[in-house]
Amino acid sequence: MIRAVLAGNPNVGKSTVFNALTGLRQHTGNWPGKTVETKTGTFRHNGHTVEITDLPGAYSLRPHSPEEAVAGDFLRENCTCEECGRLDCVVIVCDAAALSRNLILVLQILEMTPRCVVCVNLMDEAKKRGIAVDTDALSRLLGCPVIPCAARRKEGLSALQDAIVQTGTETGNTGMPASAYDDIPARAQAIAEETVHTCPDTAYRRDMLFDRIFLGKWTAYPIMALLVLGIFWLTIHGAGYLSAGLEWCFDRILPLCRDLLLICRLPEAVVSFLADGVLGTLTQVIAVMLPPMAIFFPLFTLLEDLGYLPRTAFCLDRLFCRCGACGKQALTMLMGLGCNAAGVTGCRIIDSPRERKLAILTNCLIPCNGRLPMVLFLTGTLTVLATGYEASGGLQAVLLTGTLFLCTTVTLALCHILSSTLLRGTPSAFALELPSYRIPRVG
Repeated sequence: MIRAVLAGNPNVGKSTVFNALTGLRQHTGNWPGKTVETKTGTFRHNGHTVEITDLPGAYSLRPHSPEEAVAGDFLRENCTCEECGRLDCVVIVCDAAALSRNLILVLQILEMTPRCVVCVNLMDEAKKRGIAVDTDALSRLLGCPVIPCAARRKEGLSALQDAIVQTGTETGNTGMPASAYDDIPARAQAIAEETVHTCPDTAYRRDMLFDRIFLGKWTAYPIMALLVLGIFWLTIHGAGYLSAGLEWCFDRILPLCRDLLLICRLPEAVVSFLADGVLGTLTQVIAVMLPPMAIFFPLFTLLEDLGYLPRTAFCLDRLFCRCGACGKQALTMLMGLGCNAAGVTGCRIIDSPRERKLAILTNCLIPCNGRLPMVLFLTGTLTVLATGYEASGGLQAVLLTGTLFLCTTVTLALCHILSSTLLRGTPSAFALELPSYRIPRVG
């Protein structure tokens, strides 16, 4: 039995590599903090059985979040001396498009154990961006095997398995001495400059142009408001047709259910309770609540798959930081639109315990999908009382968007009050260490 472990930065495809190697179906996602607990699987290759553990994503072995604490503690406990042999191989998964950032963790782990294999994942995505990685030169500089891989396409997995088995069964040390990594960030940058070659193609330039539009100083917030308005309009407009269709179906099903109960010779009071009370109420709830959910959740999922939600958190980070909160809270608030329970659970991605508490306590201020029909009812009723006319779908979408921005404003105000009183403190140390990021200009 060869004991191996998967380590790497968040959102580099570790879970995809784990699934491809073991054949399991661990859930994958394009957001950091998805994996908090470890998960173990096995695979056989060349007569050897390999037990591999998927660790949570970590930017550094200095823990600043629950994920990094789990990963760092596991590696420190198992990367012992050569005689103990508690861990035979560490597979470090890197993003080929962000190698300089990923190499910091690689160099830190190499200081702990030389029994490492570097898996440069997402090579297909890097190729689309015009990024080429010289894996041979990288292997020579690091002193350990470096395997190019595209786990989603099952490319490079056989070579990765060979390297894991070879590293896990060989004796003696490989890798460079720890003394060479006194200044790890500078060393990582130097290695990346020597091994990564960039020639942006048309598609990459187009992606950067989209980023400059969606994350621009003057365009980010108007686009965000228009997207929210469009999603609510589609939800309200489409839900009206779906609700009408469901009510039409239920109006024909309920009499049949009543007749069936009467055939069973049940008392009229029982028939009325079951048919008019239980079934009637249930069908009304389904007709009102199911259509908005059936439209809103797919649209919300589409934004997540397109990568817009992390960009939303990036745009709102400075605004939340001024209120003593964290930009990742924007993601938990968006999750709260679907379900507040899911939003509270998603707060685990926030590094600082204080900021995590702020996000948990204020998530209830965001109206979840279950409260959406009530919000629509109240806005429509107030419109009728104020103007005497029934609100159209477009006007309801505008009112709902305004309600959401009002809830967001109240959330920010409450975060500022709590961070100044009951939850006074400093932001997470990890957030303070990150350098400022600017979107590079196209061309």
